[in-house]
Amino acid sequence: MTLTVKDIMHDVMKIDHHKTVAQAAKLMDRERRGSVLVEESGEVIGIITERDILRKVVAYGLDPTTTYVHQVMSSRLITIEKDGEIGEASALMGRSNIRRLIVVDGGDIVGIITTRSIAKSVQMFPKG
Repeated sequence: MTLTVKDIMHDVMKIDHHKTVAQAAKLMDRERRGSVLVEESGEVIGIITERDILRKVVAYGLDPTTTYVHQVMSSRLITIEKDGEIGEASALMGRSNIRRLIVVDGGDIVGIITTRSIAKSVQMFPKG
């Protein structure tokens, strides 16, 4: 059985670009997620991750209640089609030095996969 990206993807969460980092962190905590997509006028413009918060807010002593997600988000979104293979996704994440990959279907965002979801899929469905 060959797993595809759509077999392990998660739903995405979104937050408006004018929300604060504190609001994003609370959302991530409540939903037990490590990232949230940032949107402006209904269009996804970036992603903010726990790592972004740590490296760009906490490390520099910025106030998360007055720092907006658009100020610290990563705007380079790397995507993979939902029918892509897990190995392809893993290789792309490695080459791009990222931990999350946006899943698309014909250009529309339909989910997200993480290095953790890939690792779990390998444990559940080992080759051989």
